[in-house]
Amino acid sequence: MRKASTALLTSLLLAAHPLTAEEPVAAAADALTPGGFVINYEARFAAFRGEFTLELLQGADDDYRIRATSRARGLARMIRGGQSVEEAHFSVADGNVISRTYKLDDSGKSAENDTEINFDWDAGIANSVYEQELAELPLEGEVYDRISADVVTMMDLRSGHEPRTLYIAEKNAIREYTFEAKGRETIDFLTGELDTVKYLRTRTGSSRPIMIWYAPELGYLPVRMEQFKHGKSQVTFTTKSYSLAEPSAAPEVLQTVSTSSAE
Repeated sequence: MRKASTALLTSLLLAAHPLTAEEPVAAAADALTPGGFVINYEARFAAFRGEFTLELLQGADDDYRIRATSRARGLARMIRGGQSVEEAHFSVADGNVISRTYKLDDSGKSAENDTEINFDWDAGIANSVYEQELAELPLEGEVYDRISADVVTMMDLRSGHEPRTLYIAEKNAIREYTFEAKGRETIDFLTGELDTVKYLRTRTGSSRPIMIWYAPELGYLPVRMEQFKHGKSQVTFTTKSYSLAEPSAAPEVLQTVSTSSAE
């Protein structure tokens, strides 16, 4: 379940936009300023269960850290072991996300996915280490780490734009992700019915696209995700609880401002 959980949501958790431009109803942040949040998912993969948490912590001077944590439960934990943590540091300038560092620490039974990336924008190079191999990736145009990229999409949505094509540094390569609009859908949520917009996100050359449901009234948080393999559903992620913080909130405030929960 390692590849399905970490790469899936992390990558994910990653972003998109509505079919037609509308007034954004961002409850947590304006279009050009990310707001702090924590969102907890239940992950289901066949008979296995797991948990996935995505949290955005806002510091001072347009400085942010985003963390994705994957935990297996039951038999899946026995097979996979431990948990996987991805963390990235990025800044925001004039409404643009700028990736700075990224690290994946997979504490499962194998560390083959462990990754570190340092974005050196002055030199135009991202220094990447994956499977203990070093690569220098050219920073041409917009390039992101795979969890800060989620914030890019949410900001696109809040601004009333279609999600942009994303170029993401991962596994010692620059990979392309595109989005296809799949309409609107009202889903059952923690607080009742919730209006969402759906996008299918696909990595060029991959047979495992991800459907993502974004909630406009929650600042376009990705409230549900489903990964497919060769057209068949493989992994689903549903929201268990979430918290939102105002754009100016410091990380400590993020821990106390709860908009809703599964209780």
